[in-house]
Amino acid sequence: MAQPLHTGGKRGIIPGFWTAGITRSLEVHDPRVLHARNDAQAVTALRNCRRVIDPHGTLLIIEEALPAGDAPGYAKLSDLNMLVGSGGQERTAAEYQALCAASNFALTQTLPTSSRVSIMVGIPH
Repeated sequence: MAQPLHTGGKRGIIPGFWTAGITRSLEVHDPRVLHARNDAQAVTALRNCRRVIDPHGTLLIIEEALPAGDAPGYAKLSDLNMLVGSGGQERTAAEYQALCAASNFALTQTLPTSSRVSIMVGIPH
């Protein structure tokens, strides 16, 4: 598990933030956490973030989004592993949008990277 990273009290990784309460306002960057959780656990994690995020803050979700439809992709194989292993799942961008909406975030953009993951940007609403 990652250790907390303190950079001026504004950014960091909080181990276990998806189940424990966050007690201070900061940006949480813990890539590839939501895919290992079922929908209820993912919403809990996002609601914990929403509870403390600055009204003008930004949420960054770093995950691999499933391709739409029947397009092949590594994420679809990973999805099977997640369902069998941790009970989590890979999700489409639309499914991440729904998780954010259920947590009072608006997903404003999805930024591709040179890797398989994308950076999805959310804002509080």
